[in-house]
Amino acid sequence: MEKTLEDLRLEADALGLTHSPQIGMAKLQAKIDEYYENESKAAVVDTVTTGTPAENKTANAKIKAMQVIKEQERANAESVVIKLTMVDKREASTATDAYFNNGDFQMRIPLDIFVEVPKILATVAEEAKALIHKEVNGLTVSSYTKKYVVEYK
Repeated sequence: MEKTLEDLRLEADALGLTHSPQIGMAKLQAKIDEYYENESKAAVVDTVTTGTPAENKTANAKIKAMQVIKEQERANAESVVIKLTMVDKREASTATDAYFNNGDFQMRIPLDIFVEVPKILATVAEEAKALIHKEVNGLTVSSYTKKYVVEYK
């Protein structure tokens, strides 16, 4: 499975690396790889200077990062029962379901009935925005508003 940008960010945070929120996948992966290289070099130096094998800090850091990622995946796998209602009444009169797709995961959720969905999907639905055009002083102004109302059972 190929790592996503979010996976890399979680791993970097678990390792204590600081990075810009706008950093790309390639640069973040390079930063993580550099951290692991420096850790392995430090382990070799410890072995040479003290004469005893150093702890494998790199392996411990990778294990800790993977544990954090697995813990978050388990939390996201929890399910909740929600009802989605579309805010835009023009679209709601014809729409029968909400479609979510992030590349790895896609799901259609029926509108106006209670359904069980993964917790992460309920969060995505709460954060979804719709572009609405309003007329203000004779001019059309675009603004973003919530796309769905999420009701928990």
